[in-house]
Amino acid sequence: MRVLFVFICLIVLPMVVFADSTAKKVLHVKNNEVYVLGKGDQYLQLHELVLDDGAQLVLGDGVDFLSLTATNVKIGSAVKIIAKGKSGKPGTYASSLSEASACAEPQPGLPGGNGKLGHQGKDIQLTLDVIAFGDLTVDVSGGQGGQGGQGGNGQSADQGDNCSLMAGGDAGPGGNAGNGGNGGNVKIAYSASNTALLVKAKQDTRVMADGGLAGIAGDAGTAGKGSAGRYIVKKTLTGNKKWVSGGGNGKRAKNGNDGKNGQRGRVDVTIVTSDTVVTPIAVMPSPEEQTQLSINSLSAEERLTVLEEKYFLLLKRIEKLETK
Repeated sequence: MRVLFVFICLIVLPMVVFADSTAKKVLHVKNNEVYVLGKGDQYLQLHELVLDDGAQLVLGDGVDFLSLTATNVKIGSAVKIIAKGKSGKPGTYASSLSEASACAEPQPGLPGGNGKLGHQGKDIQLTLDVIAFGDLTVDVSGGQGGQGGQGGNGQSADQGDNCSLMAGGDAGPGGNAGNGGNGGNVKIAYSASNTALLVKAKQDTRVMADGGLAGIAGDAGTAGKGSAGRYIVKKTLTGNKKWVSGGGNGKRAKNGNDGKNGQRGRVDVTIVTSDTVVTPIAVMPSPEEQTQLSINSLSAEERLTVLEEKYFLLLKRIEKLETK
């Protein structure tokens, strides 16, 4: 039944993908302004896209990816699209205990909490017909792994003369660090009316898709101090004193383990020349027509790539439905 559902979804995929497409036709982000894309902006089809100098498009919380198709695209200088993964939360620091009281046995230090995994950078697919281009940076770097929490200190023994000699509490181990998140995947296809503009667009596009840095391991706590050595009165007729060694410090603990760096995402920036495009980019066909005409104009290898992308988007939608 599940296989049949997936097969049916693949057949009607163009309608599924574009059903959630936003009705926006023009997006203009002015100089140094930040535009945050929400859940309704994951699929964007724009007749005009203008990103002035210093403008930023930021994928907001809950937006896992961006599929943007736009004609009449003007990109200024120092323009950015930010889709970085968040850093993993650090592990909790274990609280340290004060000296044992009332001759109680010293307690060991608690372990530090483990750092969380860094979040993966978000996936981006851009299909842009540019008429002016400054420079663009797309950042889909993975988030840094969370730092391991520090272990707690072992409790020191009560130093009162009436207390038994006891060893200090063992130190608490440090928490393990989280791994860095993987970088997101980016695919950009530029088209333009002249070759020089295409070359500039590709050369002046910078994609940051490195995996996030590994978190740093938490340090172990400090072992508690044992009872101090002292003279005790021997239970003899003479009542002579005898030196007795102290209880000794608690055992040392290990630091946590460092995390691993995330893996770099896949990056593909291509230019599309006029002789390889059947549908004029300036004319926005219906979703069904656009899908069919685009696929017909591609080679067998390119068709396979398109199907893989559509399949990826389908899986994203199925995962969201299954979590509801």
